[in-house]
Amino acid sequence: MEALRETHGVDVVLGSLRILAIRSGSRPESQPLSREISALYARVAEKRDVWEAARDERMAATAEIGYRDALVDGSVMTLSRQCLALVNGKTDDPRYRTLFPSAPSDRLKPIGGADQENYVRGVLLALDGAGYEALAPFKAPIEEASDNLAAAIVRRNKLQVAEDVAANALVIELGLARDAYNQAWHQLNVVFPKDKALVESFFRALTTRDKGRDPATPVNPA
Repeated sequence: MEALRETHGVDVVLGSLRILAIRSGSRPESQPLSREISALYARVAEKRDVWEAARDERMAATAEIGYRDALVDGSVMTLSRQCLALVNGKTDDPRYRTLFPSAPSDRLKPIGGADQENYVRGVLLALDGAGYEALAPFKAPIEEASDNLAAAIVRRNKLQVAEDVAANALVIELGLARDAYNQAWHQLNVVFPKDKALVESFFRALTTRDKGRDPATPVNPA
């Protein structure tokens, strides 16, 4: 019997528990253990499902942030082009430099974040100054896009917390499962003291490929 270790991830742990539950359930003497292992399998599977759902929610929210960020970038770049037309393409014109003290194409590269938000808020504040009346219609789209991006980031952050909590719960349950699986070998040797081969047959053979195929923790599913 090869013990489960921290390097064995969710799929290997669940597979090992399932085999042990089936095999120990095949003999009356070991059926109590089979019921315990089956219950443990169910708890690990439940924690895995909760974590996967939380992870997917967070990933979807991250995709929404990417979309909202693109709308912010587009609306600010539209304003930049309109301002360039206003100053006849002269980027050193004070009116342009007041709105855009640094190149918007550079400052908008990050996806969200405090630096980009502060830059956009600075553009909006400068737009309220004198001489930009012709550009006033472009303010509202930027404000809306920026507010929507900020809301999307807040939502994703909340979902990240939920994912972290679910991941921790799964890690804890995995630890309990590995311990129970490893202890089962000793329990079965007490139940079948004269049949070592039978005891060994209750446990899944773990190949080298199995060990490395699955994540040790749900935090890094890649």
